[in-house]
Formats: sequence, C-alpha cells, structure tokens
Amino acid sequence: MPSTTFKYGSWNGLAAEEFAPHLPNLDNILQNATVIVNMPDRIVRRIELNGAVYFAKSFLPLHQLKTILKRTFRRPIPFRLWQIHGELLAKNIVCAKPMLAAINTSGEHLFICTEITFPTARILLKTLPAEQLPMVFTQAAKAIAQLHSAGFVHGDAIPYNVCLGSDGNSAFIDNDRTAHIPPFFATAARKRNLIQFCSHTYYRAEVSNEHYTLFLVEYMKAFAGTTPATQTVSDFTKDVAARIAEIHAQKKTSK
Repeated sequence: MPSTTFKYGSWNGLAAEEFAPHLPNLDNILQNATVIVNMPDRIVRRIELNGAVYFAKSFLPLHQLKTILKRTFRRPIPFRLWQIHGELLAKNIVCAKPMLAAINTSGEHLFICTEITFPTARILLKTLPAEQLPMVFTQAAKAIAQLHSAGFVHGDAIPYNVCLGSDGNSAFIDNDRTAHIPPFFATAARKRNLIQFCSHTYYRAEVSNEHYTLFLVEYMKAFAGTTPATQTVSDFTKDVAARIAEIHAQKKTSK
C-alpha cells in the first residue's frame, strides 16, 4: 500500500499517504482523542478527523524484563502490525487499513488504523433474538475458515475480535498476535481459534451445544485446507467440542 517514511518532532516511522497531512499535528491529535482503553502497557484512543474515524493503539514503555526482551529481539510491534494488516488485505481478509506505524524518542510505540464499522460477534450474540444466533455462529465459522484458508491464524479469535456485517462480510480486529499458520502446528493453531471463539459465548443463556456443532460443521465445510490423514474430520471436531465443553464447565464451577 502507498506509504511514506516520516520524522516529525519526536516521532518517526511509516504513514499512509492519505494520513500524511495529519503528521505535523500528531501529538495534538493524540492529546484530543477519546481514550477508550487505558492500561499500564497500552492506551487505545478513538480519533475523529475530517469525518473519518481512526483508532490509535499506543504501546507504552515498561521496565519489566519480559517486555524489554520482547522489544529488544522482535521487530517493533507497530511495524509488525503494519505488515500483517497489509498481508491480510492482500489475501482479501477484511481488517482495518493501517494509517501509521511509529516510535517516539520516549520509547512509545504507536499504530493507527481505520475503523471497522461491522458490529462484533459479541454484540450480536448479546443483542439478537435467540432465533438469529445460528446465523452468528455460521457467519463467524465461515470468517475464521476464510482466515485459515488464507494461511493466517488470529492471536485471540474471541467474539470481541470477529466483526460480522449484515451483508455477510466479516472482518478481524485486534490483530496484535495474528500471524501465518505455523507449518508444524497448523492443526493445533486452527483448533485454538475455534475454541477461543466458542469458549467466550457463555454470557448468552440460549447458546447451546447445537450452536457449537453448527459452528464446527460450517467451519469444516468452508475451510479449504485438508485435515491430516492421521485425524478424520470427525476426530477434529470432537477434539474441539470436548475442549469447549471442558472450558464451559470450568466457568460454571468458578461462578
């Protein structure tokens, strides 16, 4: 995607050409943005500029050893996010369009992207009438299957991060840990995403095992890859279903 390198004040990095006119005012833009997440290691802001909405995620410098090691030996996260979003879009996986990836002299890492307007699966699961829940599980299953078929696995495929449009389209947000499917652990990676989604639907009382079965069936129908010869489709879905049931049982016990 068209981009430009930049250095303004304490910031330097990459910016999309359409976002470049805002760079001289970057600090003011961040200061006037609405903070929607405020945690010790990150801040997420909502930005409105000329009628467009963007989200800015700041990764703050921490002095914990784990954080220091990760940021020393890995490519800075804004640039990893820029790359993975570009790769997703190139494979026709809908996600936010990257607008800026930058680091400032104080050690803050910043990633800015466009807004995804589809509602999240979590919102739909909480608000839609019970008779429409199968549609949510079916659409989410197809979305995750498309992601996997394109060669990617999401870092946290919970309903918060899977967005579903009324037109049947879908999108993925919070791609901090989205990556290429590891070649030697592909089946485990795929299972993890399916378990992540279903194990975070316990807040809706009407959700039942029938919905999970539908989800797994629709996923296997839509997934364009192959199941290893050592494991049948039935075994694959049984493994996932058993883990989902185990997680839900643990949640009920802990209440």
